[in-house]
Amino acid sequence: MAHLETVTITGADDSVRPVDLVEISVEFPFVEWGILVSGKRYCEPRFPSMPWLWELARFRDAARVQRSMHLCGSYMRGLLVGEDKLDAAAHALLEFCRRVQLNFHGESQVWRAGDMAGLLNSDPWWTKFVICQFDGHDGRRILEALRDEGLYAVFPLFDVSHGAGVLPEKWPEAIYLDYRDHHSLHGYAGGLGPDNLDREIPRILEAAKNAPVWIDMETRVRSPDGHFDIETVKRCLQVCGQYIDA
Repeated sequence: MAHLETVTITGADDSVRPVDLVEISVEFPFVEWGILVSGKRYCEPRFPSMPWLWELARFRDAARVQRSMHLCGSYMRGLLVGEDKLDAAAHALLEFCRRVQLNFHGESQVWRAGDMAGLLNSDPWWTKFVICQFDGHDGRRILEALRDEGLYAVFPLFDVSHGAGVLPEKWPEAIYLDYRDHHSLHGYAGGLGPDNLDREIPRILEAAKNAPVWIDMETRVRSPDGHFDIETVKRCLQVCGQYIDA
């Protein structure tokens, strides 16, 4: 039977203090903070400012703080062709992120698998797990191209709503169940929030068969005026805690 390992909360920005994320991580050690970065979107809702990124990086030694960097725009497109386009603030955060997610947003991409592998095998990228967004376009082909290059710590995130936060009628079944160790980890996103987690998590675990799972929430952990909502995040994590494999 599949089990839930991690809950990613994406989109923290300047409407919340980085120290608040640290405090929540102590209470809910299974939470991972998905930080959106884009070269042109600093200070926008869901995209924190450079000072905010530096502040979060400062908590490098905080116990139990899991972070992932979600690359968008030119940062993501650069990685696909083996080019590191991150600025200093993003690099400071990258050092303390365990995972890097490529957000394709339902668009076709240009990539060179060998050049990608070359970058991902270099410092500081080589220590990161890589998440490919499966959204109906190139995500699966990119993931499998990376695995053909010998990079096996690359995982799928099923997000058929292309990051729009729309709940699917049916969750996709896990498709990588034969990789060694925990490399069959599968992610699920799209429309998850405090009012449907008790219904949707069992459906996700059924679809995932015997694979370990993480879920990702973004749109529905924000207030009606678009701000990152700490209380909603806590409500979600309280529900998810019932499904976390001890």
